[in-house]
Amino acid sequence: MTIDLTVKLLAMELKISIDRLLSQFADIGINKISSDYVSQEEKNVLFTYINYNQQRMGVLSKLTLQRKVRSTLNVFGSGGKSKKVQVEVRKKRTYIQCNSNISHDIKQENIEKTDTNAIVDKKVDVLNDTDFSKNSCLQSKISRNSVSMVVNDMQDKYNQSNITLIKTKLSDNDVIKNFKSNQYKKVKNIVHDAAEKPIYTNITSQVSYDDVDTSITHTVGNKKKINTDRRVRVRQRIRLSRSRSNKANINLKNRKHKDSFFEMKYDEYDDHRLYVRGVKNRQRKPSVLTHAFKKPVNVVSRDVVIGEMITVSELANKMAVKSSQVIQVMIRLGTLATINQVIDQQMAQLVAEEMGHNVVLRHENDLESMVMNDRDVNVGSNVLLNHLEHRAPIVTIMGHVDHGKTSLLDYIRSSRLVDLEAGGITQRMGAYCVEIPNKGMITFIDTPGHAAFTNMRMRGVRITDIVVLVVAIDDGVMPQTVEAIEHVKCANIPMIVALNKIDKSIDVANVDRIRNELAQQGVVSEEWGGETQFVSISAKLGTGIDILLDAILLESEVLELKSVRSGMATGIVIESFLDKGRGPVAVILIREGTLRCGDIVLCGLEFGRVRAMHNEFGSNVDSAGPSVPVEVFGLSGIPFAGDVMSVVRNERKAREVALYRQGKFRAVKLEEKKKDKFKQALVDISSLENGSVVNFNVVLKADIQGSVEAIVDVLSRLSNSDVKINIVGSGVGGITETDVSLAIATRSILLGFNVRSDILARRIIELENVDVYCYSVIYDLIRDIKKLITGMLMPRHCKKNVAVAEVRNVFGSSKLGNIAGCMILEGVVRRRNKVRVLRKKIVVHEGEVESLRRFKDDVNEVRAGMECGIVIKNYNDIHSGDYIEIFEENVDNIGTICV
Repeated sequence: MTIDLTVKLLAMELKISIDRLLSQFADIGINKISSDYVSQEEKNVLFTYINYNQQRMGVLSKLTLQRKVRSTLNVFGSGGKSKKVQVEVRKKRTYIQCNSNISHDIKQENIEKTDTNAIVDKKVDVLNDTDFSKNSCLQSKISRNSVSMVVNDMQDKYNQSNITLIKTKLSDNDVIKNFKSNQYKKVKNIVHDAAEKPIYTNITSQVSYDDVDTSITHTVGNKKKINTDRRVRVRQRIRLSRSRSNKANINLKNRKHKDSFFEMKYDEYDDHRLYVRGVKNRQRKPSVLTHAFKKPVNVVSRDVVIGEMITVSELANKMAVKSSQVIQVMIRLGTLATINQVIDQQMAQLVAEEMGHNVVLRHENDLESMVMNDRDVNVGSNVLLNHLEHRAPIVTIMGHVDHGKTSLLDYIRSSRLVDLEAGGITQRMGAYCVEIPNKGMITFIDTPGHAAFTNMRMRGVRITDIVVLVVAIDDGVMPQTVEAIEHVKCANIPMIVALNKIDKSIDVANVDRIRNELAQQGVVSEEWGGETQFVSISAKLGTGIDILLDAILLESEVLELKSVRSGMATGIVIESFLDKGRGPVAVILIREGTLRCGDIVLCGLEFGRVRAMHNEFGSNVDSAGPSVPVEVFGLSGIPFAGDVMSVVRNERKAREVALYRQGKFRAVKLEEKKKDKFKQALVDISSLENGSVVNFNVVLKADIQGSVEAIVDVLSRLSNSDVKINIVGSGVGGITETDVSLAIATRSILLGFNVRSDILARRIIELENVDVYCYSVIYDLIRDIKKLITGMLMPRHCKKNVAVAEVRNVFGSSKLGNIAGCMILEGVVRRRNKVRVLRKKIVVHEGEVESLRRFKDDVNEVRAGMECGIVIKNYNDIHSGDYIEIFEENVDNIGTICV
């Protein structure tokens, strides 16, 4: 069953206009309007007529051929230099195949047109033989113009008659011949009447020949006659110029260059110029070739694409005008600018619109927005809002240093993180997932409590759902406690106060004192009529831990934490560092979606494909959902802590966005350096008045990005009016040869935090006597830097490395514990020496040698190239592949603290 279409829909289907379709219907004798329906029979008749009409036009089959020819052209420039120019010639040919019947019809039509032109030529010759005056040329052109118009009209009528013949399907050849002969007789009579028609001679001679000539049809006019008249006019002009040159010869005797005088004349047709030599050579010079391009009279409106910043010269090039014109327009708008001055997008838009161009604004982050919008995040969809799932709460533990934050987390996780931390304090952020039996999962984030790690605590507040503020009863409210309260208030996050160390003191008056101090900071307990839960706990004994976990789960139920598990993942970088064997590593907390191995991620200034993922225990995982922290491998570099991670579709576009962000970050850094230089100039001016300022240059290397950020912040705050601390370079990883070379070039000291130098760097340090200071506790670093900048650093104890041993194997002993089977690489190891254990260039323990054996015998020392067994006092966490540095503390040697 077929469905009838209207004329409008049929025109849309055939991709032609409605008027053209209606005219085709009228040609076949069917009268329609745009709203009428077309039956299947009418469509068949229409298609038959269209196909027959196309066959009459000869378009049966078409073949198009294209060809490209590439070549190289040597172009000689200034200074004798040449350059190569790539030339590409493109050719296109179209061939149409016609059948024998149509080719015969085309030939017949050409013969008929030739006969028509012959009749017109005869009439024009009759007109040319008549003797007219100076206006006769103009009159003959007008007559020929009218003849050509008549002939064209009759040819159009002839074509219309052919269509009528096709429509009525006349097949009788005699009738067709009679019809054609009658048509030609009519044409001959009309041409004869037009030629015999009198021409008015009152047209003035001032009529422009150019205007008349443009309306003549050259296919009908007599070209031979036109060329003859033209030669006559040129000869007359040459004779006229000769007479003038003879008269001017007398005045040209004293001229230095006689042959350089030319008289330039215009031909009556504006497209040629004739040059006639005035003195010697009187021959006619050939016509000068004219350009195909003519300067437009009206202003050309262009589409001008303007970025966020653009110079005046670039804007002028986009509008194809001179820079001076742009500057004039800006002056009229009330702004003074130079040719190389950078203007903003708004000013450039005003200038372009003032000059009559269309402005297209281009934002530099269009690609970034397109990439971020082209993500299957499944957020905002009404269908998936009903499929949101509950996620685990993210809890950040905050408080003052040494108030028991890590101890509380160790009891909950049944781990011993405190024993692994240098100095007994937390100096990095950690994220852990804990499965509470019969209660669900909770993600804990441990933050450092030292004053130097303010940025870490701030990031912990931004990514968390609930904050647990740990306050020790014996200390009370401390400065970092107040700082944590301020962060929580700014983020508007619910808080639970855990009063720790109740095993030391259960004095009620002491607890009330702490409640009062917290109330002064705006934290009022529920017992006192506030909204904050207070829980008394003991991280050492485990008292009140279950009550604290119940309070956390209750608060999470009130918040109704939900997230989408399907779709592309989004997360936040908690910490990042450089692993020697695996490259850049980022600890990422997933916020929504699911991150899988193989996903393409865009993380701040870096990008990459996820090669592997590890959980907090170091085990491989294939995917990670919301509220789950994982270590991600495969990024192009070390991202900054706090950067947002997003999964994207296209790796190439992710690379482009990362490069754009890096360029923008570099530009911001340069602007900050310019501002710092301006401030430094002001400081230098003031120092000339008050005295000289000492510059203290530092090259900093640390184990993680958060430590670098914290130490840079501390050093910047240690600067004063007398000493200026300049951070020449900073980074994550061990001290390398490049860092030492930078320190030598800038006369800086090297600061290492939880890192050590490699062998090549150590050799350069010893040869060049570079000062290197390595620390594991931030207290010691701040203390020594203060002494350095105040000129009070006089170290009495210098740690000097005397040997290095590599752990090849680990043996267990029931009496001594773990024994490290080592190969002494350099130096001499003696019993009771101080040692430091390095794992991937990071110090994990410092102690002393408790037992030194070679085979089964106790020995006092072992030299380089020999194997031995080393037992480190009170330390059994030794692994194969670790390095043991043996050092001595000297009192007399003053120089570097540690190498």
